[in-house]
Amino acid sequence: MYFAKASISVLLAIAILIIGCEKQNSPPVADFTFTPIIGNTDTVFTFDASVSYDHEDEVQTLQIRWDWTNDGTWDTDFSTSKFISHQFNEFRDYTIVMEVRDPKGLVSTRKKAIRVSPSFPVVKTVDKETVNDHSVRIQGEILKDGGSPVLECGACWSTHEGPTIRDQSISSDDPDSSFYVIADHLNSGMTYYFRTYAINSMGPAYGIQVTHTTPGLPVIHTSRIGNITLTSASTGGNSILDGGSPVSYKGVCWSRFKAPEISDPRTLEGPGSENFESLIQNLIPGTNFYVRAYAINSVGVSYGEIQTFKTTSTLPTLYVEAFSMVGRTSVKLFSRITFSGGENILVRGACWSLNPNPTTADPSTSDGNSTGYFPSNITGLESNRVYHFRAYATTIIGTAYSNDIMIQTEPPVPPYVSTAPVSGITSTSAQSGGEITDGGGSAVTVRGVCWSTGTNPFVNSQRTTDGSGNGVFESSLTELAPNTTYYVWAYAVNSVGTGYGNRVSFKTRN
Repeated sequence: MYFAKASISVLLAIAILIIGCEKQNSPPVADFTFTPIIGNTDTVFTFDASVSYDHEDEVQTLQIRWDWTNDGTWDTDFSTSKFISHQFNEFRDYTIVMEVRDPKGLVSTRKKAIRVSPSFPVVKTVDKETVNDHSVRIQGEILKDGGSPVLECGACWSTHEGPTIRDQSISSDDPDSSFYVIADHLNSGMTYYFRTYAINSMGPAYGIQVTHTTPGLPVIHTSRIGNITLTSASTGGNSILDGGSPVSYKGVCWSRFKAPEISDPRTLEGPGSENFESLIQNLIPGTNFYVRAYAINSVGVSYGEIQTFKTTSTLPTLYVEAFSMVGRTSVKLFSRITFSGGENILVRGACWSLNPNPTTADPSTSDGNSTGYFPSNITGLESNRVYHFRAYATTIIGTAYSNDIMIQTEPPVPPYVSTAPVSGITSTSAQSGGEITDGGGSAVTVRGVCWSTGTNPFVNSQRTTDGSGNGVFESSLTELAPNTTYYVWAYAVNSVGTGYGNRVSFKTRN
């Protein structure tokens, strides 16, 4: 009995000894690292707790959990995974708490500080819509504020790619998550690049780029001229581009000047960008014209190349306005060339004949080489004859004539004569003469002076014969009586009779 009790005591002692010799369990050591060491609200941080350890247990048996904000609430459950990623949605300084637990339930924690800065916002260009020819509506959406309030949002644009707020821009009145702005005063016919933007404390961020081409002036080319006549020609327009805005009107315009516009005469061929032909009418023959095609859209009017042509020429147009008699054998015509026929006037004048429709093969005058009014002096006609007169104008095309004018010259009368003063007076001689100013419409056959002591002239009294024809002549009076008063008359004879000049008296010497 005693032996049994002793055995039990020994066993108890041995057990106590063994238990006392066992090593005591200690808590694990908590530690972690993270990368990157600083970031922003867009940064995904990676945390590594594999540097934690335990003196009694293997690392893989340790369990980890995390508190991202040190608020006393664990954000994850215990897990044997030593790696974890996390993104912070606010920019500030955070204290990260990591707790490690060993298999026996002992725990330890480790805290580390991390600084999270704000990131750029994220903005999206949602839509582009044309308002009018010079305005575009841009819609955007703020997807993320980057952890910092959006201070401003809107759209920016430029004619180069990648516009920024340093280029033209407009901000939204309400920087909400969804916004739109209208970009206006855009120039015609330009390609613009647009981006939405959002600005927070970090600066501006941009959405994707969209393009927009504003309508420009149409493009049109002038067709070649054809079918030229005296008063018409045909042309048109081709290779028409509407410039981004439908062509509302098109046609051709023309002028006698180098740059015809739609305010000049023009054709109207309707809308659309199809090629067209136009007939130009009511032109002046033989005239240079300038023509070009035009096209009109909502932006304005544009023109094609200037083409030149000349309508075919014709004979000049002229008429006799009036006439007057100048003496008994002379006529003055007053004529006018109203149109040159499209060519330069080489010569103009009047022609006449005793037969109808005289031409330049008959007697004629030459009175200049321009259009408009001109007089023609016609002399050497016969008295009491019916003459036909026409004005004429000559160009390289030919000679044109006016209407035929019939004029009857006056009947002949005795000549008109004036007596020259007496000079060189001696006792038996003197000098005189005269001038026939008008032959009276008939040739002067005899002329001279006659004298007498009486007061009336008689050709069959004493006289001289001093040739014929009109003009000035001189006469010598001889065989006079001394100290005697004489009366002298110049005279001229034609087929009608005799004409006398004024009476002149003188007295011979003793």
